[in-house]
Amino acid sequence: MANLKFNKTIISKIESTITGLIREEITRQDLIDTGNMIRSIKTTAKVSSNNFTFSVEAVDYFKYIDGDYNIVSNVMKGGGYTLVEGLIQELYVDALENSIE
Repeated sequence: MANLKFNKTIISKIESTITGLIREEITRQDLIDTGNMIRSIKTTAKVSSNNFTFSVEAVDYFKYIDGDYNIVSNVMKGGGYTLVEGLIQELYVDALENSIE
């Protein structure tokens, strides 16, 4: 299989959507004190030849808050995550279409 070329604009949309969903969940659960945690959240993509991974970075204590309040789990099973799934599908369709040309 030829290397896929992933659209950077769509990847950027996915990164910002995941970041936004996590921030919304933190806000929904009223977990904002100083705002440092919510401002620290950043999603980045690592792209390789035929796939990609997304990682979420945040202040160290996010892992404890997430452990107590299931922030990431709630985002993954929430309705907003279907936006991410749709964008990932769009990303692969775009990459496959462009690899055929």
